[in-house]
Amino acid sequence: MKDNIIVGFRGPSKKKSVRYNQKLITSPIMVITSPYEETVRKCIAEYNIKDFDFNSATYGLYSNIRIELNNETGECKIQVFDENTGELKALYKGVTNNEQ
Repeated sequence: MKDNIIVGFRGPSKKKSVRYNQKLITSPIMVITSPYEETVRKCIAEYNIKDFDFNSATYGLYSNIRIELNNETGECKIQVFDENTGELKALYKGVTNNEQ
């Protein structure tokens, strides 16, 4: 793992510099928190997810869906949250169809 140094400036004078350490983390897991319907449909087809209820979902900026893809294991989780309370309403899991 490598460290990147990012230099930024504070305030309008730009005289004081601030250093930020940013770790480059390579993770096989990708999380999509505001997916569009096309993205959800693609994941459902590619990861063989059954019985997804499209009526319980909103898409885009105010999406109540979270997609977690694991490229290492070929697994996918789609979580649907209650729009008002934020509680988990449903969890769908699948594995990529490419694994045979």
